[in-house]
Amino acid sequence: ACYTFGDVADRMFEQFGTISNTFRYLSRAIDFSESQIIYEDVEDFGAHALDPRFERYFPNREEIEDGSFRHRVGQVVYGELQAAKRRVGSASLVFAHAIFEECVSDCLRVAFLATPSDWLSVVSNKKVSFGELLVSGLAPLQKQSILDFIEGLERQSLMKKLDIYFQVVRPSDNPARIRDYQYSRARIEQLDHARHLAAHDDPVAYNPDELKADVEYLRMTVMYLLAILIERYDVRNIQRPTDGAVTSPLPAVQFR
Repeated sequence: ACYTFGDVADRMFEQFGTISNTFRYLSRAIDFSESQIIYEDVEDFGAHALDPRFERYFPNREEIEDGSFRHRVGQVVYGELQAAKRRVGSASLVFAHAIFEECVSDCLRVAFLATPSDWLSVVSNKKVSFGELLVSGLAPLQKQSILDFIEGLERQSLMKKLDIYFQVVRPSDNPARIRDYQYSRARIEQLDHARHLAAHDDPVAYNPDELKADVEYLRMTVMYLLAILIERYDVRNIQRPTDGAVTSPLPAVQFR
């Protein structure tokens, strides 16, 4: 459980930051090169429009001859550049959501490894035959039922996983508090919907200006889930040994 906890912490500190920084660098690169890109695309359009071989593709000869096409084409290229940033932002949100969902799944595994009996309430309605009970005994059947349930959760929605997480881990009435953070199921659900829209419907619908705050909220939510695990099971951030040597632990999750 501690090793899995450490894997989640590693992912939380490294991969979320990488997503935000990658988008920031790509966005700035587009902004700084915008005028040059527009200029080159407008010139390329003009060269094709004036080529006799392509004349039939450019029926509006007046705007070609007087050069007024430059403004129109420049606006089109500018719009495409803005759409490109939105597509990159949408892709970044999809990646961040995937990392977050994987972290949630691993937190569920930590809860099982720490105290399997906490899961009995969610599998209590599962039916087993008397023959299975005689052959395997109660404890192995309980464990297998829980493992089957957790495996089945991989095919469930993110919100279903989170609901099960809080049902199993059962935070105290005064759970560990993360500075400047408040868990909001509604916000997670909104981000889940935005991710679905970006991945399956409209890749330019997402506002990339919100990416930094959204990714940071997902990262802080993982930190909150880990804090609850510490409070509930006293697991710690321990990395797996490498070549027989125990490596230094990652920075501890800070909460108050």
